[in-house]
Amino acid sequence: LRALCAVAEDRVSLAVGMSGVVMALAASGRARDAAELAGEFVELVESTGDSTLFVTLFYAGTYAKMEAGQAREALRLARRAVERADG
Repeated sequence: LRALCAVAEDRVSLAVGMSGVVMALAASGRARDAAELAGEFVELVESTGDSTLFVTLFYAGTYAKMEAGQAREALRLARRAVERADG
């Protein structure tokens, strides 16, 4: 997916696909892997500049961070989503 999206210069599709991978990792007991990928995922979503996309997909990163015991980072992501949704 990463290679295909790179060729197409489609960061949005990559972000949507990564959200599923992050959720699957977190739900299958691989919280550390999910949290690590979530960091890259959040950077990718932010790089699109699309607030609607961020608000729509933030849950994947937040869930992964919570499952990995990174509550502060999860809260930070949730707050950013609220800010992006115009408060």
